[in-house]
Amino acid sequence: MYLARKSLLMAAAVAALMFLAAPTVAHWSEEDGHKMHYPQLPDPTGWDVNVMEPRIIADDWRCTGTSPVKDIHGWFSAKGDGSYLIQYITTRIYSDQPAVGAIPSHPDELLWSRTYTAGEISIDGPFYGDQGWLDPLEDFYQPNDHTKYFQINKVDIEDPFIQTKGTIYWLGISVTPLEGATSEIGWKTSQDHWNDNAVYWGIDQQWHELFDPEQASVSLDMAFVITPEPGTLALLATAGLGLGLYAWRRRRERR
Repeated sequence: MYLARKSLLMAAAVAALMFLAAPTVAHWSEEDGHKMHYPQLPDPTGWDVNVMEPRIIADDWRCTGTSPVKDIHGWFSAKGDGSYLIQYITTRIYSDQPAVGAIPSHPDELLWSRTYTAGEISIDGPFYGDQGWLDPLEDFYQPNDHTKYFQINKVDIEDPFIQTKGTIYWLGISVTPLEGATSEIGWKTSQDHWNDNAVYWGIDQQWHELFDPEQASVSLDMAFVITPEPGTLALLATAGLGLGLYAWRRRRERR
């Protein structure tokens, strides 16, 4: 009995260490976890909203577990399927200003901001769909503009923002292209809607809601997901092993 218990404990410890040592996967798939209301998946036939500086596009999410925001994943396209050359991508997290009367909710205080080079992000794809291009700052849109889109991933964020369960935040994105890039970059709209519309920062220094340019009553949300950090997953796995060992010991004691 002692040897059996010792073997089980050793197996559990090895399994936990293997889980902790597992490499972080940069891209995200639907089987992976998330730390928001639900993943806002890309609409393959939606719009891509211009995020080239000085533009900022933002969308809100509700945190479902207090933890660091270690991984951010989003879906993007290049206008006209042009060259996809990113020099910098800036991510921002804002507090939420709830809707007041006719004024919809929007980003409020800037809580956290980081700028990453192309070498600090990973790109997965391409994926395909007949997509339109939207630039609300220029009051311009073009249906059937491009067919490719990509998943952009920033994982293992250093000095991450600590989100609090039940709190609503806004994720803001802007992109600086490499010199010589032949195309602008857009953040893809989502097939999933949550809470209020996504917004863009206008030339009047105010936030404005995003709507489908061909159907003004249709709200637009952005495609992104906030995921659990690897440490949280490892902790959950270790906790599960611990519960299994406890149940085994209880069964042995009852015999």
